[in-house]
Amino acid sequence: MDFKIESGVPIPAGARTERTKYPLDRLQVGNSFFVPMNDLKRAKNLRATFSMRAKKKGISVVSIADDTGVRVWRTA
Repeated sequence: MDFKIESGVPIPAGARTERTKYPLDRLQVGNSFFVPMNDLKRAKNLRATFSMRAKKKGISVVSIADDTGVRVWRTA
């Protein structure tokens, strides 16, 4: 299939450019947020997701997962 590349097509108002509800973009160095959950396996998977998204954004994060949820800190 061949896709036509176009320029000058505006993004509709209200369109989301990133599909995340987590505030990685708003974190300042030293800030953190907590995502409550009661499944350690899901919490560990979420840690990996945060790490990948932070790397794409050019920021550094540290996260810890336990049986109550995940806490993420921005370090740089």
